[in-house]
Amino acid sequence: MCFRCFGKHNAIDCRKEITCNQCSKGQNSLLHEDTKRSINSNGLKQGQDTLLATAVVLVKNKAGGYNELRALIDGGSQKTLISEEAAQILRIPRLRSTIEVEGISQTTQLSKNSVHLTIKPKIPSSFKASTEALVLPKLHRALPSKKFDIDINKEWKGYRLADPRFNEPSRIDTVIGVDLFPLIMMEKIKTVNGILGQKTKFGWIVSGNITRAAKQKIISATTIINLKDLDRFWELEDEADEMITDNAECERKFQETTVINEEGRFVVSIPFHQ
Repeated sequence: MCFRCFGKHNAIDCRKEITCNQCSKGQNSLLHEDTKRSINSNGLKQGQDTLLATAVVLVKNKAGGYNELRALIDGGSQKTLISEEAAQILRIPRLRSTIEVEGISQTTQLSKNSVHLTIKPKIPSSFKASTEALVLPKLHRALPSKKFDIDINKEWKGYRLADPRFNEPSRIDTVIGVDLFPLIMMEKIKTVNGILGQKTKFGWIVSGNITRAAKQKIISATTIINLKDLDRFWELEDEADEMITDNAECERKFQETTVINEEGRFVVSIPFHQ
């Protein structure tokens, strides 16, 4: 089958000059597949959301004072990181150093400089820690991705939280990695409804899975082909003129005829001339 005009010849023999509207490759636009996929860690399992450990900390600025930043406590990060925006707010001197920072999915960001950070808790404490942090153009999106309904005053009463609003979405300014991790972690832990609390120098950080009360609809990307249409497809004549070759028309038919069945799957009709 030709993946340009859907004729019964090979694509190499196709005389139609058809290119994809999305990627400009020699294929029909209906066959385009975006290879950049985003995985949301806050929805990996049906009925659950993931809460990552965060803390509100004070970071020393150029003038000697301290700015309040929100940090992600990440034991999987080899270095402490800071966003470009946060580094500009602090206005602290930078050291030139070009380093590629690779994520778990092998996506990379380029850090062109680093800064010396002095960090202390927002809660009353004499603790301070210093480290070199790589400056990145952007860090994580706002975490968590949506607000969780948690009775913090009831479930965590008497515990001084590192991030009192850990259940509300807010931007991440810095990622505290394993270079500081051993210095801030303390021995005490606590679990409440499946959520893990860990005592740190910044206060108690919380993380874990939160069960959703509402059901979330999950849509499968499986394509179901109507067998009746498939039989008709193979009965068509060889002439490519009999097939729909106009990309805009194909896309219009795709939008008008595609539906989601009771199982949450896409049902797609193959486009034909009437």
